[in-house]
This record gives sequence, structure tokens and C-alpha cells, in this order.
Amino acid sequence: MATHPKSCDVAPLSLDTVEFVYRGHVSAPDLHSMVEKYKAMRTERGAETYNVVDTLAVTGVDKEIGQILGEVLELFRQGGGKHVIMAATEDFVRMLGRSMSFSAGVKLHLAPTRAAALEKLRALKEESGSAR
Repeated sequence: MATHPKSCDVAPLSLDTVEFVYRGHVSAPDLHSMVEKYKAMRTERGAETYNVVDTLAVTGVDKEIGQILGEVLELFRQGGGKHVIMAATEDFVRMLGRSMSFSAGVKLHLAPTRAAALEKLRALKEESGSAR
């Protein structure tokens, strides 16, 4: 029996960075599962300073995701998170990212590729003196 891959996932990228990956049509149930995994990861590892968000393979989203993503960004901000670096090419995804980060009060950096997002992350860490 084939299982469909989740439309989103989260994993540590380094000690102070977490990466979120979204693909296909991002569903609310998958997003809820990812948020629970994110909360458990933060309980185990502590809060991060940076989020890298890969949205390059997103084709659509459930209408309920705004509130769920707002919860993620609020957790990030409350834990001292400062920067979200988002790899995005679709206008609707970029607009959603801008809106969500503005309302949560975190700085959003847009990049056209994952490689460019990782380079921006490196530059931000270098500026702040963080090498974790």
C-alpha cells in the first residue's frame, strides 16, 4: 500500500536553525502534524534563532493554514527567534510569508533558491557572530 508523502516537514538544520519544507498542496492535517513535531523538537532542543523555509515545490494551500502558520511564527518569536529565510518563487507564497512574518514581528528574508537561502543564513550568522 502506497502512502502519500506529507506536504510539510520540519527538521533541525543546525544548533540554532530549524528548516521547514513544504511541497505540493499543503494540507491543514499535515501542517497540524508538523506543528506537533516542531513543538516536541523545541522541547527537546530549545528555541532556535533562525528558520529556513523551503516553499519551492508548493502548488497550493488549504485555506486554514494561515492560523496554523501564525502559531508557528508566534512560538518562534516568543522563543527569541529573529530571522526567517524563505526560498520562494510563487507570488502567493511570498505574499503569505510577508503577511505572516509581519504580523508575528519577525524579519523575513526572501531568496529565489534553497542555496541562496542557505547563503543568506550564513551571512546573517556571520553578521551576528553566531557560528552554531
